[in-house]
Amino acid sequence: RKGGFNMKLWIFCIVILHSNARIILEKSLRDVVACVTGSTRGIGKGIALALAEKGATVYVTGRSATKETITETDKQLGGCLEDVVAEVNKLGGIGIPVVVDHRDDTQVKSLFDKIESEQGRLDILINNAFQIPTRPDGIFDKDLLFRDFWEQPGWYWDALINVGLRSHYISSCYAVPLLRKKRSSQRKPLIVHISSFGGVSYSFNVAYGVGKAGVDRMARDMNQELSKLGIVCVSLYPGVVRTERMQEVLDSGDWRRKTGLELPQAFVESPQLSGKVIAALFEQGNDDGYLQEVAGKVCVTAEVAKKYSIVDPISLTIPPSIRSVKFLLPSLALGYMENLRENDSSNLGGKWYNREKFERFLVGLAPDILLPMSIMAQGAPSQG
Repeated sequence: RKGGFNMKLWIFCIVILHSNARIILEKSLRDVVACVTGSTRGIGKGIALALAEKGATVYVTGRSATKETITETDKQLGGCLEDVVAEVNKLGGIGIPVVVDHRDDTQVKSLFDKIESEQGRLDILINNAFQIPTRPDGIFDKDLLFRDFWEQPGWYWDALINVGLRSHYISSCYAVPLLRKKRSSQRKPLIVHISSFGGVSYSFNVAYGVGKAGVDRMARDMNQELSKLGIVCVSLYPGVVRTERMQEVLDSGDWRRKTGLELPQAFVESPQLSGKVIAALFEQGNDDGYLQEVAGKVCVTAEVAKKYSIVDPISLTIPPSIRSVKFLLPSLALGYMENLRENDSSNLGGKWYNREKFERFLVGLAPDILLPMSIMAQGAPSQG
């Protein structure tokens, strides 16, 4: 009986130690201070939640503090700071809301003054704030994002470039003095600009592509100047992400009709995946030297996820990169077949085309080989 009691005691102690070790491991960012701009929804919110899971203190910014003070845009898509902070805290992080309109430099400066007074430093800045333009006359145009540039005059350009390129620059200016503060950790402070493949390949419209290309070049040049301070700056390309805005575009078939691509569900990334990748870059990338290797360059969310075996929390898979044959071949083939079936159902008649089987065949067939960025830069696939 005594031996049995000791065995039970040992088992109990092992379980407790294992549980505590797992909690410590999961909260590996508990001493880290991060700021995620534009984080009431979408990729920004996903990043904030992923950092919260690691125990980070996360400053989240947006224009809507509560449901009662929600802006017109947020009424359409949802999202307020109060809700995001509640989710951050529930996941084990510390969420701190700050109402900021990133078109206003004074409000941006106040944000970083607040971080300095409360924390004295900053470890990670994620520049995610982005504005999809709306017509100044208030008329809703669901196809505005896909129109030719001569149908998108100066107000469209100003909206995209002001919040999404200029705003990244301004936030970085005010963040650097906090990022260079002395800290106990040996990890390099990190600035991440959220960009997209629109920086190298035609996507949506001219202004969008110019803005994203500018973000990528800004990361490169900022890193050139930040390297002497021991701060790393990178540009991050998420894939196709199921945000509140993209969900309707994907589910309605508009994405396929506009791009020719029909995506298998496992290829669509959750907003949290980019956050998990950023956490890995800050932690493991600092430890194994990878962060220094990609400093000033473009990182692709799916490719970093594959490197560090990061599984998407929604699909429970590691999605392929947009520039992978494994992504492009199934998406193009499925897009062609679905458009054909939609436009001329009698041609297929459901006699031999089975979407599920065809998708499974294509995904299994296509190799995970990355195309060079130079090939991606040739433009959108021909729709002719």
